[in-house]
Amino acid sequence: MNLGPQINTRENEESPFFHYDGKSLYFSSTGHPGYGGIDMYLTRLGEDGKWGAPVNMGSTINSSADDFGMYIDPSGRVGYIQSDRKGGFGGLDIYRFQLPKKFKPSAVTYVEGRVIDKLTGKPVSGKVQVVELKTGRIVFNDSVNRFFIPLLPGGNYAMHVNAKGYKLDSRNFQPVESSLDKPFKVLSELETYKANDVIVLKNIFFDTDKFDLKPESETEIKLLEDIMKANPTMVIEVRGHTDNQGNAAYNLDLSKNRAMALVQSLVNRGIAVNRFVAKGFGVTKPIATNDTEEGRALNRRIEMVIVKP
Repeated sequence: MNLGPQINTRENEESPFFHYDGKSLYFSSTGHPGYGGIDMYLTRLGEDGKWGAPVNMGSTINSSADDFGMYIDPSGRVGYIQSDRKGGFGGLDIYRFQLPKKFKPSAVTYVEGRVIDKLTGKPVSGKVQVVELKTGRIVFNDSVNRFFIPLLPGGNYAMHVNAKGYKLDSRNFQPVESSLDKPFKVLSELETYKANDVIVLKNIFFDTDKFDLKPESETEIKLLEDIMKANPTMVIEVRGHTDNQGNAAYNLDLSKNRAMALVQSLVNRGIAVNRFVAKGFGVTKPIATNDTEEGRALNRRIEMVIVKP
């Protein structure tokens, strides 16, 4: 796909480098205003999906000769270019520089994910999908037992793991800043399906006091749809739970309505309604204390119980 007239000119645009932050594109050009020869430029991808106007990276990096082939390390602090500027050893030389603050990409963190059998601890290969919940963008999707990827620190991500013979495992995580040698770690421990198994669906979301499914739930719902279609005899019970804040009778109705909302979403996708049971338990089955916000967050949950494997 041509990036359009915002980036491309009638002359030469070349040696693009897209940084690990997923939005900073560095490239060289002879068509944009510069210092002579080939210069280096930066453009950033906005949240609207459009590229910003290219910015010349200045006389600190560019010269009157040809400067191109930008590479920036994952930290965003150090860059490398090729140049035939004066003072070199002849022809093209490689130069290293500290990146000025205004040209730095966004900081990234490093996430190491592993998938294992919970009982044996041995690696298990399955379909692993990591989704940025704010945008619904899939940032990783592969059949592996281990992965190592850069993500934005502080982002809200879901990791879904679906392996043959094992229950769906769903994790929600917000990575903090980390380094290559000490990455943020996410572990998926898979268990086989058995009758009466209880699976907490950690990426089904509702607004406070509402039972409308939020858009961030879409990825998990699609995975549940795939599981139900891949296991055509499976029957599940969907259970809604709340914390102890507010009226108990109101919370009971809210929890059932949330369970029914998830069931209805799956029925709308072609799953027979007789393969579901929807129940609400309100505040009656906490799995953590209601004395802290962290505990109340764990108690506000949707569970999937295997009635028939």
